[in-house]
Amino acid sequence: MPSSSRSEADRIFRVAYETLLQTWPVPPEPVWVTSPSGRTHLLAAGPPDAPAVFLMPGLGTSGVAWTAQIAALVDTHRVYAVDPPANNGLTEVATPQRFDDFARWYVEMLDALGLRQADYVGMSYAGCVAAHVALAVPERIRRLVLMAPAATLLPLKFGGVLKGLSILAWPTRARYASVMRWMAFPPAEHREAYDALLDKVIDVTYAGRKRTGLSMIPTPRVLGDDELRRISMPTLVILGDKEKQYDPTPALARAKSLIADVRTVLIPDASHDLMFGQPERVNAALKEFLADP
Repeated sequence: MPSSSRSEADRIFRVAYETLLQTWPVPPEPVWVTSPSGRTHLLAAGPPDAPAVFLMPGLGTSGVAWTAQIAALVDTHRVYAVDPPANNGLTEVATPQRFDDFARWYVEMLDALGLRQADYVGMSYAGCVAAHVALAVPERIRRLVLMAPAATLLPLKFGGVLKGLSILAWPTRARYASVMRWMAFPPAEHREAYDALLDKVIDVTYAGRKRTGLSMIPTPRVLGDDELRRISMPTLVILGDKEKQYDPTPALARAKSLIADVRTVLIPDASHDLMFGQPERVNAALKEFLADP
């Protein structure tokens, strides 16, 4: 891509990013963390001496997408909404080739911030990553939240895989919108505000892809029984009852049967967009779980 095209793609992405950032209920502090893996960008809010919680967004989005959760956590936590590597954000870290690379990056980020451990909330693909990080460095995670984790508990449905592949083949804004709307279950109330927010998230995701191109990352996979049994920290699994990537009921049942210290929450009238479509219910589950000592 010529430099002029790269500059324009970067400009469009930053406009989309700032537009979504304007929806945040509190102004965050941009934080850059430098480590051996590169430079990681975070949006920080909340008391600096409060317990830390890292919010990791779904694939293709950036930390700015957590706009609907910040107000619920900012009074009790130092919230870090993270741009993970290879996620179309501002972070400048080489694309992880293995899940262990994500674990190393996470530890480096904690060390750079002077933290021994933190709460870790992973959404969708980041939920799958979170489970692998929990296995690799359990001592660095206080509490683990798997929110609609990709694979991890059950195989992804073939139809959803095809939808994802369609974005790889035809990365248009219309295709991104079509896939994200297919994965969603719009709320009955406040529909106009929901649609406006989802459009802003789609803009950031699409503009990010145009800016950075395609990154080849580890494929999400289903964890074996022994792996799930080895998740040792208190864990919360949140799924919407209309989840499209797999049947949520057996997924939660598998989590209950194998993860020793687990709570499960099934969010009514929610699909893979639960953090946008049912934020009050999601936030209530997060607050209750993360408030425990």
